[in-house]
Amino acid sequence: MNMDGHLDAYEVQLFEKEAKIGTIDSILEIFSTHPNVVKRISRLSS
Repeated sequence: MNMDGHLDAYEVQLFEKEAKIGTIDSILEIFSTHPNVVKRISRLSS
């Protein structure tokens, strides 16, 4: 990551690979008003 403030395709893939979405996170997402951060960044980058 080059920390320039912008996410390119490589940085998004790296973030998705390193971030762990557990069972608790999936359950909490059901009751949340926004999707999980990993999913939000993935959707916004595409």
